[in-house]
Amino acid sequence: KMVSDGVFERMSKEEKRGLDWLNQILSESANCELGPDYRIIADYNGSVELVLDVEETVRMSIKSEMGGACVKSLAVFARSKGGGEMVKGCIIAKDHEKPVTDHCASFVLWSDSGFNDMPGTLENAIAKARGYSLEFIRSLYSYALEEVRRMRWREVFDYTESFDSPPRSLTLERAKFDIATIMSAPEKRVLLDGEVEDLVWEFIYGGEHYEDRGGT
Repeated sequence: KMVSDGVFERMSKEEKRGLDWLNQILSESANCELGPDYRIIADYNGSVELVLDVEETVRMSIKSEMGGACVKSLAVFARSKGGGEMVKGCIIAKDHEKPVTDHCASFVLWSDSGFNDMPGTLENAIAKARGYSLEFIRSLYSYALEEVRRMRWREVFDYTESFDSPPRSLTLERAKFDIATIMSAPEKRVLLDGEVEDLVWEFIYGGEHYEDRGGT
């Protein structure tokens, strides 16, 4: 069941039809599953999962319509795999005319497509679920870049080769390793062009580069 009987009775016909579609989409999903307490669990990157609370989402929609606002939003949370604190990262829907259950189905489809164009609210929630704020990540990698830029090219290559495996914890050592690895690859070096304060470090810590190299 996606929602409790009490909430189901309060839903519109359109929302109930959307719930049927959501059930179908979820049954075909490769990345999402229905967990306890009317929540859809989506694997984000191996260490973090995103949780869509369907019941709470429908409740918020009903409350919004009763208040005349008619704002559709999704109650989405991030948490580290295996448990941990649920960090809220609410998503406001662009189309408030659609039933909110249609937006829930879109979340499942979005998950299966790789969570492209992640909104800032969820990026922050994911960072907090991992245990690091975006401010910490940016500060750490900015400092690491300055350190690596002072190295000679031979030292940069030697640094990347000095590890049997990448450090798993997000420390200065790990950040320097990531920077040195990128600088060692001509096709990726352009990612580090520009002033330190203008660079976006989430492409490393929040993206495939970090996860593919054993990050946690």
